[in-house]
Amino acid sequence: MKSVTDCNNSIWCDKVASVRGIARRAGVSTAAVSRVLNNRPAVHPDTRARVLAAAGAAGYAPGRR
Repeated sequence: MKSVTDCNNSIWCDKVASVRGIARRAGVSTAAVSRVLNNRPAVHPDTRARVLAAAGAAGYAPGRR
């Protein structure tokens, strides 16, 4: 299986959405993506919406590897 560094700046790596790819697509940091996907507080509602939209477009599903 490819590592995230082998994804060539794509949101896909072996058909699995990556945090890095979602962050790029949403225009936020990987830390922000992590906070949103782990349902942490202190994330601006606009940021949360952008991350969730990018994750949905990338086909993100919790626990997929």
